[in-house]
Amino acid sequence: MVNPLRFLGLSRFKENDVYVLAVGGHVASGKSTFSQRLIEKMNLEDIPIRSVINFKLRPIRPSEIDGIDYNVVQSEQEWDERKQRGEIVIEFRRDGIKYGFPNGFLESLRSKGGAHQLVNLDIAGLVALSNYFKEHRIESPIIPIGLYCSEEEARQRIIGRERLTGRDVATTIAG
Repeated sequence: MVNPLRFLGLSRFKENDVYVLAVGGHVASGKSTFSQRLIEKMNLEDIPIRSVINFKLRPIRPSEIDGIDYNVVQSEQEWDERKQRGEIVIEFRRDGIKYGFPNGFLESLRSKGGAHQLVNLDIAGLVALSNYFKEHRIESPIIPIGLYCSEEEARQRIIGRERLTGRDVATTIAG
């Protein structure tokens, strides 16, 4: 497998602009692993980067950790309250599940010379983010990074991280 980090040219991130690195891909495509390696590499280069932890309104999976993988919201009421307080600013849906960007994400983008923002998302999240930036005239560049692996490789990764039945694996891969 080719290392996608080779192609990023990290020197561009030493400028004053704050970039959004949007790592996207299907379930088990390697987003989390890639993101961890990217953060390690940028830290070695003294390039400030912050991982964005999105909100999610759905039960947590056995392999996920609340506050690490997502900020899990338990109910529609709690979601609405957080949105009302301004904690959730950009909302999008994927397969009927609500996701949202935290307010701190936008605050970080407004500070020149701040930390770059790294977010794992899918195409629906990337579209929502891009549209929000256009509507609100946010000029921080978004750098999309797409990852892919075969369905069989994804299936093996899912089996390796969770105790699932064959039906559960098929459901997870399908979305």
